[in-house]
Amino acid sequence: MRPLIIIPSLIGNRIEVKLENADTVHWYCYNNEDWYTIWFDKYEFFPLEQNCFGENFKLKRSVEGVYTAARNGVSSRIPHWGSVESCDFLDTGNTLPVWNEISTILRKYGYVDRFNLRAAPYEWRAGPDGMTSYFQNLKDLFEETYTLNGNISVAATALSMGSPYFILFLNTMQQSWKDKYVHSFTSLSGAFGGSSFALSVLALPQTQYGPASNLLGDIASSWGSIVYLLPSPYIFNDNIFLYTKSQNYTAPQFQKLFQDANKTATVETLRALVPMQKFGAPGIKINCVYGYGVPTEGSYSMDALGGPWKANNEDGDGTCLTEALTGSYGATNRRRQ
Repeated sequence: MRPLIIIPSLIGNRIEVKLENADTVHWYCYNNEDWYTIWFDKYEFFPLEQNCFGENFKLKRSVEGVYTAARNGVSSRIPHWGSVESCDFLDTGNTLPVWNEISTILRKYGYVDRFNLRAAPYEWRAGPDGMTSYFQNLKDLFEETYTLNGNISVAATALSMGSPYFILFLNTMQQSWKDKYVHSFTSLSGAFGGSSFALSVLALPQTQYGPASNLLGDIASSWGSIVYLLPSPYIFNDNIFLYTKSQNYTAPQFQKLFQDANKTATVETLRALVPMQKFGAPGIKINCVYGYGVPTEGSYSMDALGGPWKANNEDGDGTCLTEALTGSYGATNRRRQ
């Protein structure tokens, strides 16, 4: 049987944290606690716990692309390396399934976890510039799975953001290595051209969706992965994504947008990550599966930055526009200045 490795999506596998004399941010937040599942634990969203969760789940990025917890004294780790336990369910109570339905079907056909059914969970909050050690571990996992299965090349599948991350990994590997260890790659709703939702998180007020959304927007804006998921200037060249009365912003103008919005940290992260949005040929067989015909937020209108806004729907899968899912450079422009 062909062994398979799963690469999860954004928010698609568990993350654990540990608190050791963590900075005090609110009197009711723990400063010391042994390893526990922070993503996803529903108790984190109880009213008082929300603020503690936010401080423990934010990241900060160094100029060198190193991602660490924003709150001193907070450490994180990704549990269950190599096992689908990391991404079948997000919570320890097994009530929030992600890959479980697919894994269950594969098990019925004889697949076995940690043998020919593997997973490569990762720190999905970080941008791809923080994936160096992960890419090395992923290389080792392919080689280990290949050997465990009698030197059979390994298939891979990924969902959403996992797809461009996996293509970046393939772009770092020699063709001879890929010919030996990688059989094929099946991309499910691959966000190759990014998603407009990233723009809404980073550039638009979240208050229209209520307090919980405002909290999540504040947390997510600290992640390099959200910046990386901005619509790609290589696919969306002169398409307008944000309309204001004084300035319209296209994908190549996102740096100016964040400068105008006084978001210096986002500008620096974006400058580092934009070159990674252009992929080289991966050198393996690829199957791309994606949806379309679903109203999808494509652009936004507002009188001025920081004010109320309106989303404009276009064709996509509900999260990404069709052009982003096909990953076609030089796609037909939908909107022009």
